Amino acid sequence: MESKKDFNDIINMNFDGIEAKYFQNTEEDTQYFIDVAKRKGLVYTAGSDFHRYLEYYRIHGIIGDVYLNEEEISDFLTRTKLI
Repeated sequence: MESKKDFNDIINMNFDGIEAKYFQNTEEDTQYFIDVAKRKGLVYTAGSDFHRYLEYYRIHGIIGDVYLNEEEISDFLTRTKLI
């Protein structure tokens, strides 16, 4: 799959984190991205890509569809030195 090859090229660049949880991810996709983040020591986030409540935009999810749990939020805040 071409997109996995592109991701594997990109993930070797120098940055601090990735969005691992996304509305259109399968559970397998989400776990893959979380595993990559943990293996590479990156923080990871969750996002719905929310724009508006109009039906057309709901293909990206709405606020609250994807989220970090309490442990993930604590890890994120600690590692980004926000707490």
